Amino acid sequence: MRRLLLAAAVLAAFIVAPAARAWTWPVEGTVLRAFALTADPYAGGQHRGIDVAAPEGSPVRAASSGTVSFVGSVPNGGKVVTIQTGSGYAVTALQLGSTAVVRGAAIEEGAIVGAVGPSSDTVTAEPHVHLGVRVAAEPEGYVDPLSLLPPRSPAAPVPQPVPLPQPVPAPQPAPAPQPVAVQQLAPVPQPAAPQLPPPPQGQPPSAQQPVQQPGAPGRSRCQSSSRLRSPSPPRRLDRCRRLDRRRRLDRCRRR
Repeated sequence: MRRLLLAAAVLAAFIVAPAARAWTWPVEGTVLRAFALTADPYAGGQHRGIDVAAPEGSPVRAASSGTVSFVGSVPNGGKVVTIQTGSGYAVTALQLGSTAVVRGAAIEEGAIVGAVGPSSDTVTAEPHVHLGVRVAAEPEGYVDPLSLLPPRSPAAPVPQPVPLPQPVPAPQPAPAPQPVAVQQLAPVPQPAAPQLPPPPQGQPPSAQQPVQQPGAPGRSRCQSSSRLRSPSPPRRLDRCRRLDRRRRLDRCRRR
């Protein structure tokens, strides 16, 4: 009976006591470069940790509780802090600009151990923290830190701005009616006036030939000229008489 009561008390203690966090992200940033390690540790392209982005000067927290086993600087790694955990891991934070702990100090999980510095990595140029986790008893016992760190909740989507309704264009006024072009009629050509031939030299104007009207019965030019030049028979007799009288008078005067 006593054993049952003792077991119940221990079980209740486990249920009531809050579970402690095992690992904490050193900085709040995105992973710029993931863990990459093959069977050959000396092959190219190896990356024995993860690079987590953070602005320069941001505080860096301990990923796990333990004892500080190393504080210093390494080539192409900036300032470095290594913590030896109670579970047998060696947790190292590189690319620090400054450190806030000393060797041998006991560190709680989430405590500030330094600040982010400029990147000395030839691959990841952006300021970041390189977090490496290794089984302390094995020289090449590196493990992926993402397998130990708690998963991050996906970031809330950024609300997209609601597009404003497009303004309805005002109706265009109807175009004014164009005036109808009046077609100009071509003028009717007038008949040209008949040109009279100039009178011959030495002939009086009265002797000019009359212009024959179109459509009238025509006469030949010879007939018209003969009639104009030859006087009628009565006029010729009077003329002869006058000449005869003049001749007689001249004869009488001479006598």
